[in-house]
Amino acid sequence: MHAPKRITFPRQNGSLQLDKIQTLSRRSTRPKSAGSSLRGFPVGVHTCGYAPAAIRKLLADPLTTPDWVGLDIKALPQDIEAVIQRPAKVGGRCWESLNLLADAPVDMQVRTTVWRGSAVERNRDRLAKRVREYGYELVIQQARAGDGSSIVQAG
Repeated sequence: MHAPKRITFPRQNGSLQLDKIQTLSRRSTRPKSAGSSLRGFPVGVHTCGYAPAAIRKLLADPLTTPDWVGLDIKALPQDIEAVIQRPAKVGGRCWESLNLLADAPVDMQVRTTVWRGSAVERNRDRLAKRVREYGYELVIQQARAGDGSSIVQAG
């Protein structure tokens, strides 16, 4: 990856430097929203992977291929319906996205969120093993209550 471009914004107490762009919405998987060459910055995309067709489009063109992807794997395929409360085929798309991204020239973090009593918590080790089969370590995030306090132990 090339050295990041930096923009400095003057502020009252010093300056603010921008050295990367990360997108955090559904629009982040639209081709015009990603790609480091569009702005001269490395681009990171956060996605749950439910739109593998959009990811495939991003990866098809070097101008729209992100430099980094944060992929949230919600659960194992057999648990996905209970976890996301959507049809299993919707959740299964995240695994298709993982397969696409694992074969792409993109840095990636694969993660999930656990909470007490969830299928994700019960099957965390199996989920981590499955992600390792793609060549990644699963990053475990703890679910938090509205006040920011932990609602589950992730260890």
